[in-house]
Amino acid sequence: MSRKRMSLIVLLIALLVVGCGQKESNPIPPHPNAVASYKGGVITKDQIKAKYDSLMACCKDRYQGSDGRRRLIKEMVLPVVISRAIKHKKIDLRGNIREELGNLQDKLNMSFLHIKFHEQILANNEKHKDLKATYEFQKKRLEGFPLSERFDRLVQLNEKIHPLVAEEVKKMTKDYIGRLRREASITKNYEVLNVQLTDEELKDFYQQHKQGLHDDEYRVPERVRIQEIVIESANEKENCPTCPKENNRQAKEKANAALLEIRSGADFQTVAKMYAGNKSEETNPRWLARGTEPIEFEEAVFTLEDGEVSQVLEKESAFHIVKVLKKQPGRFKSYEEILNPLEREYRWQKGEKYLRENRDRILFTINSKPYTIGDFLAEYTRENPPHQCHHMQEMDQQVQKMEDMQPCDFSHNSFKDQKMFVDGLIDRELITEDTYNQMIHVEHGKEIEFLTMASLYPIFHREEMQKLIHISDDMVRNYYDEKKEIYKYPAKAKLSMIVIKGGDTPEDKEGALERAKKAYSELKPSFFSFKKEKDFAEVARKYSEDQETAVKGGRLDVDVYECRNAIEFMLMHGFHKQIFKLNPGDISDIFEFENNYYIVQIRELEARKQLALEDVREKVKEDLYTAEHQKVMENWEDELLKAAGFKIYDQVLQQMLAETEDSQKTKES
Repeated sequence: MSRKRMSLIVLLIALLVVGCGQKESNPIPPHPNAVASYKGGVITKDQIKAKYDSLMACCKDRYQGSDGRRRLIKEMVLPVVISRAIKHKKIDLRGNIREELGNLQDKLNMSFLHIKFHEQILANNEKHKDLKATYEFQKKRLEGFPLSERFDRLVQLNEKIHPLVAEEVKKMTKDYIGRLRREASITKNYEVLNVQLTDEELKDFYQQHKQGLHDDEYRVPERVRIQEIVIESANEKENCPTCPKENNRQAKEKANAALLEIRSGADFQTVAKMYAGNKSEETNPRWLARGTEPIEFEEAVFTLEDGEVSQVLEKESAFHIVKVLKKQPGRFKSYEEILNPLEREYRWQKGEKYLRENRDRILFTINSKPYTIGDFLAEYTRENPPHQCHHMQEMDQQVQKMEDMQPCDFSHNSFKDQKMFVDGLIDRELITEDTYNQMIHVEHGKEIEFLTMASLYPIFHREEMQKLIHISDDMVRNYYDEKKEIYKYPAKAKLSMIVIKGGDTPEDKEGALERAKKAYSELKPSFFSFKKEKDFAEVARKYSEDQETAVKGGRLDVDVYECRNAIEFMLMHGFHKQIFKLNPGDISDIFEFENNYYIVQIRELEARKQLALEDVREKVKEDLYTAEHQKVMENWEDELLKAAGFKIYDQVLQQMLAETEDSQKTKES
C-alpha cells in the first residue's frame, strides 16, 4: 500500500472520529425551542416551564440549575418511553389484564361523562356564567400540564364545582338514565333468581343446624333474675389505687354487715337503701345471662336457688350481695321463633348452590344481547368482593339503596335487593355503551391511554426488576452482617415522670419553668441548702400536672420503647433522647418537649438486644432488595432512554436557563 493511500485512510478515520464526536457532543435540535428529543417526540422550553411552574414550592429546589432541569426533563420523558416499552411487551393483551383494563377504561369513560354533565350545566344556565368563566380558565391552564397530572387535576377541578351544581347533576343523571332505558330494548327475568323453599326443607334445616348455627344465635342462654346490692370500695370511688388498703376493708365490712341484716330477716330493698346509698337503684330486678360476667361471679350466682341470697362477692373493686328471684334454664329457640332469620339463612345457603347450577340461564337482555346469571355474578363479584356478612340483621333496614349496600355474596341479599343490583348493572351497561357511542374514549383518548399505561407500569416494573435483581442467601447473610447494628430489638424503659404544662403565652411558659425548677430542687436540693432529697413519687404527686400519672406518684404503667421506625423518630426522638441516656434510678434534668417541661426517673431499663438473622430474615431481604433496587433503577431508566434515542440539547438548555434568569431579574426589579 502506498504512503499516500495510507495517509488518506488515516485522515478519513480521523475525520470520522472527529465527526462522530461532534455529532454526539453537539447534536442539532430539530427546532430552536426543542430542549430535548426522543424517537417520535420533543420536549420544548414551554413544556419545561409549565412543568416547573406547576411544582409545589417545596419541590422546586430539586430541579434548580442545569442538573436539576436535566432531571426534570428525564422525568417528563420516562413515562412516554416506558409506555412504549409496555406496548412492546404486549402486557395489555394478557387475558386477565386485558379484562381489568376494559373495566378501567369503562370507569374512565364514566368519569369523563360526569365531567361532561358539569360542563353542560355550566353552559346552559345563565346563573352559572361566572362559574363557567372560572372553570374554562382553569381547564385551559391544564392544557400546559403533562398527561400524568392532567386527569387528576381535572377531577379535582370538578370536585370543587360539584357541590355548587349537585342537584342539577342529579336531575340530569336521572333524565339521562331514563332516556337510555326508554331507547333501549330491555327484557328482565328476575324470577330465575328467586329460590323456592318448602316448609319441609326449612324444618329439616332447623333440626340439623339449630345447635351450631352462628355461634348459638338460635339458643337462649341460661339466665337468672336477680336483685343486687353493690358497695364500692373507697379506692374505686376516689380513683386512687395508692390510697391506704383500710378503705377496701371498710367496704367489705360494710357489705358483711348488710348481709348479716338480710340473714337476720331484714328486707333486701331496705338494706340496700341503708348500705348502698345512691346505688340502691341497682336492686331493681334484672336478668343475668351465662357468659356475661366473670366466671367466679357467675358460678357463685348460678348455684343459688330461687329466693336464696349469696355470700359477699367481690367483683371489679366492689362488693356484691345477690338475691336470686327466678332461674331459667337455657334452651333452643323454637322453629316459630326464628322462622324469618332461619328462612333467610337457608335461602342464602341454598341460593349459592342454585346460582351455580343455573348460571347459564338468561337473566336479562339489552338490545337483544343476552346476559346470563353467570355473566351477572362475574360483574357483581368484581364490583363487590365477598366478605363475612352480618347475617342476622334485616337487610331492608341495613341497606336502603344500592350504593350503600355492604359487599357480600350475592345470594346473601334479599330478593328485593337482588333485583336492585340487576337494575344497577343494566344501567351501567347502558351508560358504558352510550359513552362509546358518544366517542368519549376518542375525545379523551390521550388521557385514557396514559392512565391505562400507568396501571400497567407496576406489572412491567416488577417483571423488569425480577430480571435485574437476584437476592441469594449469601447476599442476605452478608447484608445482615454489614448492617447488624440496625437489626436490634429496641431498648425499653419503665419510668416515672413529672409533667409541668407550658401554656400558650411567654408568661405561662416562664411560670411553668419556675414550677419545674421548684420540683427539681426538692428532688435534687443544692449542697448548701442542707435539705434532704425527697422521694420522686412524693414530688410527682405534689407538682405533676398530668392527672393520670400524678395520682400514681408519676408512674407510667406502659413501657417506653426506643424509636422503632421513622414516624416514632420524627414524633418522639426529642423525648427518647433524654430518657435513653439515663441509667436505672437516675433522674433527668428538666427538659422541654412539645411545649411542656418534664423531669423523668428511670425505674427499669432494658438495653437493645441483637436479633438473630433467622428472626429478621424477611426484613433483611426486603431492605436488601430496596438497596439493590436503588442501584439498578437509574441504569435501567438510562438504558430505556438510550434505546428511545433520548437527547438533551445543551445549547438550548443553557439558553432557556439564561432566559429564565433574566425573566426573574426583571420581575425582581
